[in-house]
Amino acid sequence: MSLMQQIQQLVSSELGIPLDEVSTDLKYGETPEWDSNSHMVLVIALEEAFNVMFESDEIVTLVTLDGIRSALLAKNVSDTGNG
Repeated sequence: MSLMQQIQQLVSSELGIPLDEVSTDLKYGETPEWDSNSHMVLVIALEEAFNVMFESDEIVTLVTLDGIRSALLAKNVSDTGNG
C-alpha cells in the first residue's frame, strides 16, 4: 500500500469521511469534518501511525493530503508506507 493510500485511510477513519470521498482535493477548513479540533486529532493519529513528531510550524502545513505526504516524506517515512 502506498503512503498516500495509508494517509487516505487514516484521514477517512479519523475524520469520519467515507474512504471513496477522501481525494487529494480534500482540504482543511473547506471540509466540514476537518475543523481545528479534528485537525489536532488527525495530527496525533498521523504521529502515532507513522512514529513521527511534528513541530508547530509543520502542523500548519498539514492542510492537504499532499501536504501531509510531503511532511511525512521529509521525516523519512517510506513511500511504501513501512514507516
